[in-house]
Amino acid sequence: YESDMEWLHYGQTVEFETEAYPGETFTGTLSFISPVLDERSRTVTLRVNVSNEDLRLKPGMFASAAIRAIPSSGGKVIAPEMMGKWICPMHPEVVEDFFGYCPVCEMPLETAKSLGYVAHVSPQDLPLVIPETAPLITGERAIVYVERKDDEGVHYEGRSVVLGPNADGYYIVEAGLEEGERIVTAGNFKIDSALQIQDKPSMMNPKYSHQPSSTQSEDGKRQEYNPVAIPQEFSARVQPVLTAYLNLQESLAGDSFEESKKAATNLVNSLGELSKLHLSGDSHDRWMQDIESLQEASSSLSNTEDIEKMREAFYPMSKEVETFVRHFGHDFDFPLRRAFCPMALDNGATWLQKEETIANPYYGASMLRCGEIQETYPSTTEARGEAKSITLPEGLEQKMGDVLESYLNLQEALASDSFEKAKKAADELAKFADALPEGPSDWEAKKKWNDDLIELKKSSGKVSEAEEIEKMREVFYPLSESLDALVRHFGNIGSVPIRLAFCPMALDGGAYWLQSGETIANPYYGASMLRCGEIKATYESLVADKE
Repeated sequence: YESDMEWLHYGQTVEFETEAYPGETFTGTLSFISPVLDERSRTVTLRVNVSNEDLRLKPGMFASAAIRAIPSSGGKVIAPEMMGKWICPMHPEVVEDFFGYCPVCEMPLETAKSLGYVAHVSPQDLPLVIPETAPLITGERAIVYVERKDDEGVHYEGRSVVLGPNADGYYIVEAGLEEGERIVTAGNFKIDSALQIQDKPSMMNPKYSHQPSSTQSEDGKRQEYNPVAIPQEFSARVQPVLTAYLNLQESLAGDSFEESKKAATNLVNSLGELSKLHLSGDSHDRWMQDIESLQEASSSLSNTEDIEKMREAFYPMSKEVETFVRHFGHDFDFPLRRAFCPMALDNGATWLQKEETIANPYYGASMLRCGEIQETYPSTTEARGEAKSITLPEGLEQKMGDVLESYLNLQEALASDSFEKAKKAADELAKFADALPEGPSDWEAKKKWNDDLIELKKSSGKVSEAEEIEKMREVFYPLSESLDALVRHFGNIGSVPIRLAFCPMALDGGAYWLQSGETIANPYYGASMLRCGEIKATYESLVADKE
């Protein structure tokens, strides 16, 4: 398997037994390792040279083989018996004490060292290993509990580690631990449970651990659910994918392999339709990466032959679906809930579901209610279209008001097909946006403001640089997205209500914009399709409320 590649090296001794001759061990040498990995089985083909002078071994016989290796930290195999030996690169069974030529193929022999063997290594080059019972593995991280002593006594610290391959009951540790540290190898689930109660670093609560999880930013704080708005046409293709996923989750929880298989097929087919869409703007790369990851995770679903295999394949699919929802949201009229079961798949696993009551897809009826709801993702229509009212520091309101006014002038100019007026408004907007300062250091919303500000300055600059109206309309969409984010986060500090509008025809996939009037004035088409679109949300003026 793919995970065994660490242990394989050309010329290794292979021991195997056959069903035809039970109890008898045959030996051979590893002569070929395929450079191609089978994507479906995740296996690599090997070729073993075996002496078969008596013709007892027949083509098609069933055999079980074993390769034993002692690795060093540099990926070499420790083999003292190969010290000073010369090997044929085509016929590894040919091993000589001196340089020469292979008697079979007449190729020059090569040193064993050049083929990945070392006779001995220094202690510091030996890999650091820990028992496989020591780490708690969630699928996204591995946590090991390390013993710490201080004046108050002995306590245990949860630490993220990077694990290498597993063999003979031990993991190689690539990073995170040092030789001599004492770790917990049994009872670690009890320690983890106790630390969860105390809100300290644990497998399910890694917010203090050394490595951030997929739901954390680099500073260790939890990421907010702030999905990017996507065109209505895209949302219409996303919903069948998410619906099929939820049907799969419910079918697995109901122990129905037949229904699970049907839902998995629908999921794969729906993803095929989704892959045909290409999102424009700055979110293009993220969209394509997420779709590719979803397709890769779904490939193993359609190849399962029983419900347990389906459950194993469901976990990577769940992770990719959640990542997609975090990035692009959903349009269900109910929230999606991320649930977690610490017992599933030996080390815990997550999934999404729509109900508040736990319905465990990894155990079904045997442990249907095992788990807990960890996070809730509201529908995109709830997450979007509702302006927050984080108070802006003194001096920012007037400057943001200038930005909004310039944007609305630009929107009206594009809707009236006037490039001259649009260019003037775009230049003013870029100037006002560039004058907006970063948030004060003591402001609690500084990071959100600065992140939104970067997108606004970048997108307003592109609009100002456009040299003709159609190009300006193309870059007007990311500008509208960035300004909509600012309004949602910090409120509408303009003097009039602002409407969020959407046209499903714009830019091939649909596009949003902001406008002040109630009547649609489409900036992407102008007079040719001026009234194409609909109002999706209204942001009331905070300034008007104060007055």
